[in-house]
Amino acid sequence: MDPSDSQSDERRPVLYLLRRDLRDQYGEENDPAGTVKLKSPLLICLGIMIGFELLTKMYSGKGKFNEPGEGTKEVKIFMKDILDLGGQEASALINFRHSLVHSYGLDIGENQILTVDDEITSAHREMSTSNLGNGKQEIYINIWHLKNLFVRAISEYKTRLLADQKLVINFVSCLKNLGEIQIKESVKSRL
Repeated sequence: MDPSDSQSDERRPVLYLLRRDLRDQYGEENDPAGTVKLKSPLLICLGIMIGFELLTKMYSGKGKFNEPGEGTKEVKIFMKDILDLGGQEASALINFRHSLVHSYGLDIGENQILTVDDEITSAHREMSTSNLGNGKQEIYINIWHLKNLFVRAISEYKTRLLADQKLVINFVSCLKNLGEIQIKESVKSRL
């Protein structure tokens, strides 16, 4: 659901609220990189990674992942199927997500360096994992590239959802578990 769509009631799906709040942080989804100054880059990244997880749940039909590692496996499948990402790129994003979600201090290990930037230069790297020597590894993420991946994932998933009955069944099954959030009067003014 697009955050620019009007609603008849006060309830909103989680993905709607997430997209609306991300729009407040990085501008409209279709705006070019650098249109706004990013105030909270790590929170933007965290929001996008949560968005990938929500899309994965809708795609797989699983409202929650019960087994250890199941969520990671499903996100990799989603990223491969929907975004056509290779294993190394998907793993870099998943390691990035784990770093943000499980420790805001980015406890990714003494042999890993996480680099996040918002450079707009097209010649700059977008997303990669590099060996730095001496057993050290860098995970590099560009926020604007991450935003574009997220917007592309939403668009591609929606296109496939409209054309595939199995994905519709998965989507409906997942929504039963995710539910909606009702907006109270005090925060409604933000909508």
